[in-house]
Amino acid sequence: PPLDVVKSWAEEDRARFGQAEVRELAGNRGRGLISRQMLGVGEVVIRDRPLVAMQHTFSQRLSPCCLCCFRMIGNLEEHLRRILSNGGRPLEAFPSVLGHTHLHHPQLDALVAAAGEGGGSSCSSDSGIGSSSSSSADPHVGCSGRGSTGDTSGGKQKFVCPMRFCGAAFCSSECREQALSKGPHRVLCLDLSLDSRRRESWSSFCAHARTHHENFLLAAEAYAWAISSVVYGDLTVEHAREELLALQNEPWHELPDARSHLLSRGIGSEASREDGQEKRLRIMQESLMLLTDALLPGYSDPSLGLASLFEEDFFARLLGQFDLVNVSIEFGNPLGIRLQRALANPSDELSSLAETFRTSGLLHELRRVVACMQEGDADIDDDDDDDESLPPFLGIGLARAVALMNHSCEPNCEVDFGVDAVVLLRTLRPVAQGEELNISYIDEDGPLGERQAKLRAEYRFACSCSKCCREAAKALLAQRQSSMGMVAPSACPAKRRRANPSEVPAVVFASYAEQSEEEELGVVSTEDDDEEDDEEEEDVGEDADDDASEAAAERERTFRIRSCNNHVSAGMRMR
Repeated sequence: PPLDVVKSWAEEDRARFGQAEVRELAGNRGRGLISRQMLGVGEVVIRDRPLVAMQHTFSQRLSPCCLCCFRMIGNLEEHLRRILSNGGRPLEAFPSVLGHTHLHHPQLDALVAAAGEGGGSSCSSDSGIGSSSSSSADPHVGCSGRGSTGDTSGGKQKFVCPMRFCGAAFCSSECREQALSKGPHRVLCLDLSLDSRRRESWSSFCAHARTHHENFLLAAEAYAWAISSVVYGDLTVEHAREELLALQNEPWHELPDARSHLLSRGIGSEASREDGQEKRLRIMQESLMLLTDALLPGYSDPSLGLASLFEEDFFARLLGQFDLVNVSIEFGNPLGIRLQRALANPSDELSSLAETFRTSGLLHELRRVVACMQEGDADIDDDDDDDESLPPFLGIGLARAVALMNHSCEPNCEVDFGVDAVVLLRTLRPVAQGEELNISYIDEDGPLGERQAKLRAEYRFACSCSKCCREAAKALLAQRQSSMGMVAPSACPAKRRRANPSEVPAVVFASYAEQSEEEELGVVSTEDDDEEDDEEEEDVGEDADDDASEAAAERERTFRIRSCNNHVSAGMRMR
């Protein structure tokens, strides 16, 4: 989409973008975020509430959260019962814990949104966040999946969805009212309740998504957000489409990891004759058909123009965008964090409760359930104080400000979370005004070859950040010295071309990229080259040395030409 569509986000929502602005970057690097001012270490640059987000299915079974803002809800006993319901032993099997006087300690109740004191929500009115797909996925599963307990518990009011088949819970009346009045939940719960046939199609869609790819559920959230914004808001369909596809996207079935993805999900096998992309396309088409049957008939007015949302190319690109730019959401359970601190400190007021978790065997059972282990499958270290006793929130979301950030293997920012799904972008080092803000898409501590291979395979670009250039230069210099019979750089100073500093990244990186492609070895092993040179070129003469020097110079001229093509065709990730 045009740059002004993306820039409008920053202009209309300065609170979201904070000290960052959107710019077109030089060198065919697409769009990126630039710091508006000097920043210190640990500063929060961006607070980005995802446009759409969802809690992973397994996380839903373990951690009760507000459907709207994803804050943890419920008291400690409710969390324990939720986790243990996925195993074979109820909380009653641990009477020393169930009868402990601190099980409902005020400190613990104050740590979570107690499913309802009211007014405690951090959910903003335009967030659009919150997954309804699981809560209303099945009229027989929703209540147990979302913890639809009664309206009161321990004297505290509960806020649950009023629809019988839903069971979604909220941290406050504000979150509940927002979900019921607009956003995905209104479309996927209230509107679906009006038509039993559509509700059946919705259940079939969710079952298909849980079998094949969970991102189909997130796509349904995005569709529900768009429908709600058009039908109950003031957005046009064209605007809603632009908002959803304003980031890097490719058709999902054409992404480079199509075959491995299908195999990893148990959908195909090596013996299958069906091409991986064709299989992915077929699965995607099945999902779109079920989603169309569930949603579109409820908004059949041609003047709304909603049919364009259900075109195959739009659905495919939305899914592809999710795979390319979505952020993984993870934050700890505040109850588990507090108990872990008490377990490590015998003088803590809650240490007796935490120790009872351990001595009663409850801690072992909790960790076994979370790890999806059968009894006796593996040893669990109950003395590991670094392992939280209660599982964290795990989810995924489309955080548009963070998704605009480019990659660096030497990032100046990292993604963090607090007590809900709001993405916090924090600086890792001082950042100058006008400097690009970047994060790492991968594990930046890996070797150069592994990093480049992963980025090419998953994101279709080759990184030329300062760290990659330094490491590539070091590897190339060692290789060239070895091939020319040079012991050290000072051994043959006249025969080494001194590159202009401004040329070094392009020259070094292009030559490294060519060698890694041709040899498929990543970083050149200088030790192997040294051994081969010792065996094959023990008596290299002056003429051979001159020939090698001329050949190296010719390669460098070729590399400079290739570097332009590398940056255009496989350069930095385009936004």
